Amino acid sequence: MTADAVVALSIAFGLTLVTLLAVMWLARVALSGPEHPLKKVRYEAGNPPRGPARSALPPQYYGYALVFLVVDAVYALLFLLAFVSRLALPWVVVASILMLPPLLYALRYARRLDEWLERR
Repeated sequence: MTADAVVALSIAFGLTLVTLLAVMWLARVALSGPEHPLKKVRYEAGNPPRGPARSALPPQYYGYALVFLVVDAVYALLFLLAFVSRLALPWVVVASILMLPPLLYALRYARRLDEWLERR
C-alpha cells in the first residue's frame, strides 16, 4: 500500500471518528434539559394514548438489521481497501473468510426471537 493510500485512509477514519464524536456530543447537548414526567410518556401521532396499544411492533427483524448494519460497513471498507491497492486483495480475502464464523453465529443468534422480546 502506498503512502498516499495510507494517508487517505487515515484521514477518512479520522474524519469519521471526529464526526461521530461531534454527533454524540450534539445529541447529548440537545437532549439534556429538565426532567419532566411527560418525557417518558408514550405518544401516538402527537397525542397521549387512550387505552392499550392495538399490537406490539414485531421484533423479528432487529437482529438481522444489526447484522446488516455492522457487516455492510465492514465489507464496504474492505472493498474500498481492495480497490485502492491490489496488494491488499489477499488480506481482504483473508479478512472476509475470518468474518464468516462471527457472521454465521450472529445470523443464528438473530433467529432467536426470545432474545429480542422486551422483558417486563
